[in-house]
Amino acid sequence: MSGWVRLNKEVSNEFDRILSSSKILGGYMEENFARNQVRDINLVEFKKGLRGREYRHLVEIQLQALDSETLKRAIIMSTSAFTSDERAVAEKIIDEYNQLGYKKEFWNSDCSEIFLSITTAFESGLLEKKCVIEEKMKFNLFNLVALNFAFMASEQKSLQEFIGIDSIPTGYVNKIQVLLQKTEINQVLSKYKISQGFIQDLLERMGRVGNDRAIENAKNPSNIEEVIKIYINSPKNWGEDKKFITACNFLEYGMK
Repeated sequence: MSGWVRLNKEVSNEFDRILSSSKILGGYMEENFARNQVRDINLVEFKKGLRGREYRHLVEIQLQALDSETLKRAIIMSTSAFTSDERAVAEKIIDEYNQLGYKKEFWNSDCSEIFLSITTAFESGLLEKKCVIEEKMKFNLFNLVALNFAFMASEQKSLQEFIGIDSIPTGYVNKIQVLLQKTEINQVLSKYKISQGFIQDLLERMGRVGNDRAIENAKNPSNIEEVIKIYINSPKNWGEDKKFITACNFLEYGMK
């Protein structure tokens, strides 16, 4: 497995370039604009929602939702939100978690425990520096650690395998969301009283095996209509899996 880095060098260089530009222009992007983009969140409730989920699944979600370039921009924005003192503490914690990433068992850790560990370390580091602790910046760091892992995984297939991610290819979810916004597609779904979730599930199954042809074929509303017909007209004794597989096969090979 390729080595972890503090913040990917490409990301770090881009951050420094943007930071320098903002100072030259007299801006305060690193402490004002980016910081204001971090949402306030109830950390107690957020932690409860994480309980029982393996940490690798959080990284997988980031990887599925964002392509490599978007991940890089998200990391830059999250890093920019910190003050200089916060960033120093954050980078030390990221270093420590990058080392933990070498351990296979780390990826099976409970998300809520990782959240508590990261936020506690961040709070302790800021107390040592006698800094005011802002709750939303704890969330920002927790999110940044996951984004950093997801960005590295997006660049290294072997890292995805090591983490244990069986994911849709990077950015595939974004493509599906764009597709589902098409009026023509939604008209077909409404005609047959089929939810968007049906097409989304079908395409995500195709995405997990890297089937780009499926997403291209799905752009044609008539192809979506044929897939729906195949699904709803399947023999009654067929299970859901067989129905889905048949629909997937048509979407890949049976296009008009």
